[in-house]
Amino acid sequence: MRIHHTEVPPRLEGRGIASQIVREAFAYAEANGLAVEPWCSFVRNYMRQHPVTQRLLPEGFTLGR
Repeated sequence: MRIHHTEVPPRLEGRGIASQIVREAFAYAEANGLAVEPWCSFVRNYMRQHPVTQRLLPEGFTLGR
């Protein structure tokens, strides 16, 4: 599963909505046996901050720096 972009309207930023979207996407991927390719910088940063989520990365896929 590729996540290309995560966006929340500016007036709703800072409420944790994007993080909730990412958590739900990860739960869906895990429930359906999908690996996650985080092309979105927000998702990559989320995965860096929550290392347990990195188990969803496809083999050989790195988060970069």
